[in-house]
Amino acid sequence: REKPTGTLRMATADLQEAGGSKEERWQRFSHWMAARGANMEKVRIANVNGMRGLVAAQDIAENESIVEIPLGASIDITDP
Repeated sequence: REKPTGTLRMATADLQEAGGSKEERWQRFSHWMAARGANMEKVRIANVNGMRGLVAAQDIAENESIVEIPLGASIDITDP
């Protein structure tokens, strides 16, 4: 499989360039992912005990998917 080059840099640059609050950046990232077929409606970004991460935005049943990220929306962070 051929690795996409520069994907992470482009996505990061787009988010940083646009600026805005953390919530606005999260919304832009969520829209970017959704445009590529990802589903992240069940989570939101939050700070918990001084650590930033994802928390449930709604009840999630046992064995239910939390996020769905198709290969086309994946980000390769390895060196080219």
